[in-house]
Amino acid sequence: MKRTRILSKSEENPFWLSISDLMSVLMLLFVFFTSAALLLYSENTTQSKIFALLIEELKQVNIEVEINPEHGTISIADKILFNTDKDILKPEGKDFLDKFIPILSKVIFFSEEVSNEIVSVDIEGHTSQNLMDTKFRGRMMELSLGRAESVWIYINNFDSLTNQEEFLKKIKVCGWGNMKANSSLDDPADRKVIFQLQFKGQLEKLKEMLVNLAS
Repeated sequence: MKRTRILSKSEENPFWLSISDLMSVLMLLFVFFTSAALLLYSENTTQSKIFALLIEELKQVNIEVEINPEHGTISIADKILFNTDKDILKPEGKDFLDKFIPILSKVIFFSEEVSNEIVSVDIEGHTSQNLMDTKFRGRMMELSLGRAESVWIYINNFDSLTNQEEFLKKIKVCGWGNMKANSSLDDPADRKVIFQLQFKGQLEKLKEMLVNLAS
């Protein structure tokens, strides 16, 4: 009599995982994503505290700027700092920075925890666009970078800024031109200078967490 051989699960499908193996993988993924979620929550909480302090300080001197705690940005309309199509700070722009920069520096160095959390402060120039012409886009890039540099140069000339040397080390300058602008119209809201606070990289922390999990 010919016997029928019953194949095991592993013989039927070489890629089949045992229940115990599958549960181990799921448990590892659960721990990873739970830890990642807690990490992100902790970082967002720290950012919220930083921006809450900044908003409170700015209110006391009646400075109104557009703040986005989630993205870590402080947006200043170009008309506050510059005349149309110019990259030289106007007197009103200098007066604004005289009030704003000391407050920003004060918040960044409010505590060691805060100053360590803020890796850099990027001064970004942005312009609007309604043309895709290469020459026009080049001019917008030049204008945006020139404006960011003007702000940076003015900050470097402060002579009584607390923690000035440490503050200047955190500052970076870049021009985005109209790369992030509304492509369908010339929107005045796109013309601005942004102070982008860069916080400790989440990817670096996640890598460190993975190393700890594997050890």
